[in-house]
Formats: sequence, C-alpha cells, structure tokens
Amino acid sequence: MKSDDFLADLEAQLRSARSPRRSPAATWLIAPAVAALLALVVLSGGGADSVEREIGAPAPDLADVQVAVFNGSTRTGLAGAAAAQLRQAGYDDVTVLNLPFTDLNRSAVIPADSGADVAAATVAAALGLAVVPSASLAADARQQAPAADVLVLLGGDRPTPAALADAAGCELRAFPSEGREHEARSFTASDYATNPPTSGAHFPEPAADGVYSPGATPPLGKLVHSLEHGRIHYQYAPVDVTPTDVNAVPNAAPALLSDLARESDGYHVLVYENTTGMTAPIAATAWTHSLTCPSAGDDQIAALRAFGDAYLDEAPERVP
Repeated sequence: MKSDDFLADLEAQLRSARSPRRSPAATWLIAPAVAALLALVVLSGGGADSVEREIGAPAPDLADVQVAVFNGSTRTGLAGAAAAQLRQAGYDDVTVLNLPFTDLNRSAVIPADSGADVAAATVAAALGLAVVPSASLAADARQQAPAADVLVLLGGDRPTPAALADAAGCELRAFPSEGREHEARSFTASDYATNPPTSGAHFPEPAADGVYSPGATPPLGKLVHSLEHGRIHYQYAPVDVTPTDVNAVPNAAPALLSDLARESDGYHVLVYENTTGMTAPIAATAWTHSLTCPSAGDDQIAALRAFGDAYLDEAPERVP
C-alpha cells in the first residue's frame, strides 16, 4: 500500500474510532497491539525502573503527563497516529497541533522545561524516539501549548523508529545502563546482559569508526566503548554459505549495511560481523538501545536508518 493511500485510510479510521485490521505494510504509523504492550512494559516494572535509574527520579503517572504532539509536515496522519500510540500506552492528556519546524531534520521528544526530564523519557520510550533538549524549539512550541509537560516534534514526513521497526518485523528495545567502567581486559558476550551488548564495562580504548571486513571485527570491549561515545553499530551474523542453512544471512548483508553507513559519509558509524552469537541475522545498536531484524530488505534498511537517525550521538559521552 502506498503511504499516501495509507494516510487517507488512517485518517478515516481515526474519525470512525474503529479498530482497523492492519496489514504488515500498514503498520508504519498507527501503533499495533504489540507496540502498545511494549510501551507498557517499558513504562512499568523494569522499564520504569530503568528510567528512574537513568534520570534519578521516579517515573510519573502517565495520566498526569500533558503531551503536545506537533506535526512538522504536511501530512496530518503522522501526528494523529503518534497521539493514538500514546493514548494506547496510557497517556490521557494528548493534544495534536500543527506547527512547522523547518530546522528540525528528525523527530524528537523535548521536555518543556528542566522539571519534565522524566516525563519526556517515558514518552520517548513509548514512541521509540530520542529525547533532544532544545530551549529554542521548546520555546516556540510552548507558545501554542503552554501547559504541556512534553513536546513531541515530528519533523518532515518520517514515521517513528518504533513504527518502522514494527512494519519491518524488527524488534526495537531499550535497556537500563549496565555501567560504563573502564577495565583493561578481554570481554566476551557473557559479560553483558544483552546480546548484542548495548552498554556496560569496556576496554579503555574505543574501536574506530568504519566498515570492517568479515573476520576483522574489533574486540568487544572496544566496541562497547564506542557505543558510549554515541556511535551507531550495524552488524550482521556471520555469513554461512551452507546451502542447507535456510536461516543464513544473505551474502549481500555486509554490502547493504556498508551502503547504509555511506549515506552519512560514515559519520560515527561502525559496520562489522557480529562475534557475540546473537540470534538475529541483522542488528543495530546504540547506547542502551538495540534493533534486531530478520533480514536486510528494503523495510529493514528503512528501520535501521531511522534507528541511526534517532540515536546517533545520544550517549553519555559525545566524542568527535
């Protein structure tokens, strides 16, 4: 289904307040049940605990958070679908407004003031977006939504990373930080709670940006250190050319991920063969976030691209 046709169908569905049947191609904007459940998991239990640990304050009652969703594109369905996703996740006070942000090149969640950091983190988790503090953008938006605690700015016509991940059959996850200590030793997958790793103790020297040939993957401790510096990692399971292995990663995966890295001239990106025995054929990682995909087709590449746009340089240390 073409995106324009889907937006028209989505707007009709929202007006009639019915529960639509969704095809895989039509899940890139409206939040399906799986995404809503994921948001609820993130925002309660372990997910809320991770927000508390990261920011140092208790997660708020979702019903008390006032959210303003701003549509920065000409397509009203984007903001409406994001608002529907938030309501399904438990936010009762969500307002949709149209306001162009010509200088915003990506979607982002912005706390309205310094006291809304925790609320912004929970909204960002629900939508799969990054929190981007910006006093100038917040000031512009507050003129139209003076009571809002959190501002969701949808730049351009891009759907959220969570929606693209769902449409591609990928899994987008956020994790609590495992720490960031420096240890001069060798690291293995067993040293980390996630596979592939997304945070934790690491070697004092980071891996350099770039595309690594199969078999030349940097040591794991150096890779995790580069995540702490805001890098995006695109990785693929070892290529198995055995004809009987139906789950083998296509030989084209390394080239496709390399092409993806070149779209941004390789800025703060690493591409390499995974060495941790991850179960997914394709993965992208950032600090405390991961996206795992079943293949490297067009839909998956779009999800990987959105992941990189959302989480690039979103880490404890920003190193050139």
